Amino acid sequence: MAPSTDSLPRPEPVPSAASASCRYQERYRHVGKQIPADTTFANKTDARRWLATTKADMLRGVGIDPNAGKIPFGEYATRWVAERPVRPRTREIYECQLRHIFAVFADVHLCDVHPVDVRTWHGHLVR
Repeated sequence: MAPSTDSLPRPEPVPSAASASCRYQERYRHVGKQIPADTTFANKTDARRWLATTKADMLRGVGIDPNAGKIPFGEYATRWVAERPVRPRTREIYECQLRHIFAVFADVHLCDVHPVDVRTWHGHLVR
């Protein structure tokens, strides 16, 4: 269900550390928590524009969960395999293949796995 516009906070002025001028900090609610914008805004219009875009992205299902990448690869992959409706032999193959990946990436958060890391790991495998 889409969040109601009323439950989302309005832009709040936040004193800027750099000057005596006032900047705006926008926030939105996600899973019961207030998530602040990554930046502050020079004016209320920019703050509201950011909030409107963020809400529209969430409603379209293209918004990014701010906590999405904070799970270790090993935990994510284990859960992913467990949730797949596959035959036992297929599950066994997946788990066997993952053992090679877990040796390097099991404790690495998903947001910290970059293409260059995967290419380097794969390059060492094929030697």
